[in-house]
Amino acid sequence: MGVKADFVLRVPAIPDGELTRYRLLGVDSNQISATFGQAISKYQENGKQYYKVHTTTEYIQGDVAEDISTLEVAEFLKPISSRRLVKKCDGTILTKLFMQFPDSSPKDPLNPILPGVQGVCFCLRGCTFTQNKFTINSMAMEGYPFRQRVTISKEKVTVPAGEFNCYKVDVFADNMDVMGIKPPPGMGGMIERLIPSNRYWYSVESPHHMVKFQGFAMSAAATIRTQAIVGEEAVGELLSIETP
Repeated sequence: MGVKADFVLRVPAIPDGELTRYRLLGVDSNQISATFGQAISKYQENGKQYYKVHTTTEYIQGDVAEDISTLEVAEFLKPISSRRLVKKCDGTILTKLFMQFPDSSPKDPLNPILPGVQGVCFCLRGCTFTQNKFTINSMAMEGYPFRQRVTISKEKVTVPAGEFNCYKVDVFADNMDVMGIKPPPGMGGMIERLIPSNRYWYSVESPHHMVKFQGFAMSAAATIRTQAIVGEEAVGELLSIETP
């Protein structure tokens, strides 16, 4: 059972075969910590149409994370499943995760956002950007849903790929709703650490590419190896856009 939200994932007009590339820099160090590319493909199966979102993240320490998510194109965009594979530079598998999303319908849209920075950057392209305040449902890789608050404004930004007029999308942890449960007194700070706030910039021009990201970014390898929440505030910047 998911938590309620007032956002439905609309179907973004993303072309089949689109590939975007980004770099991730530490806010304090201003050093590149990772690069990632996100490839979008469309396919049909049993009379239904789907998006496949394939993200490959390469960390400076040599680890590689692959995230593959499947979404059905229906009345709205329905997340179906998400897979994550993290490998060391020598090919050793650090983690292998799979999650299946609960079913949803237009009348009761759980409609969760895909987990991780890479999943969120795809899903929020389906925003109605004229709606400047709303809530969204997110889904952790552990399988629990939580709610986040969103506000939207406009800003011009410059990244390696150029200058863009953007919608600035601020996503905040909602301490009042994690797994549909109000956190106990004193736990709000812990919730914000587990579900950090992030900021995204999307091009005003359709199909609303993510141009920039700022927020807490975990090192996949360090997180898996230490079983701890580690990382730093990071900035992701668009390097290039390739379309068929």
